[in-house]
Amino acid sequence: MTKRRIIIRTLISILYVILLSSCGKPGVYINRNNGKVWIVDDSGGIQTNDLSRLQQAVPYKVVIPAYLPAEVSSAPVMFIKTIGMNSNSDVDVHFSYSNSPKSVTIDEVNYPFNWVPNTENGDSYIQINGIKVLQMPSINFIGNVTVNVYSYAWQANGVSFTLDVWDYNQEESKKVAESMIK
Repeated sequence: MTKRRIIIRTLISILYVILLSSCGKPGVYINRNNGKVWIVDDSGGIQTNDLSRLQQAVPYKVVIPAYLPAEVSSAPVMFIKTIGMNSNSDVDVHFSYSNSPKSVTIDEVNYPFNWVPNTENGDSYIQINGIKVLQMPSINFIGNVTVNVYSYAWQANGVSFTLDVWDYNQEESKKVAESMIK
């Protein structure tokens, strides 16, 4: 095969991948020069670090925290969109900021979710910017390390949110929740 034919076939292959990528076909990866990644799996799920493009693929506004503790604020984030468990119109967006054991994990779904408080564990309802929020403190383990976890759950604009803040005190954890609820 001549050098020219090899170059032409390579260019055609690259154009084919770009064309498929723009269609969102399963298994296609896009790595742009700016470091953005877009992965579509066989079930229609998406993994990406491109929030603006993800927002176009999600039927509701994805809410990210305006405030993050310093230890996790620069952590890279990967958004994962999956089709919900109840129907094909249900969408779940999951993402986290992590600097183990410290982390902030968020789930956002476009269907109602009914959380049941466990008052024996200290669960309680609080108000944040006029929204009823279930606050759930707990203690978890990462290996041999004991970690405080403050979880928050609320609904707004047809979206159910769950926020888990690992290895921070209640005051710092609540700041993250407050930055998401406007």
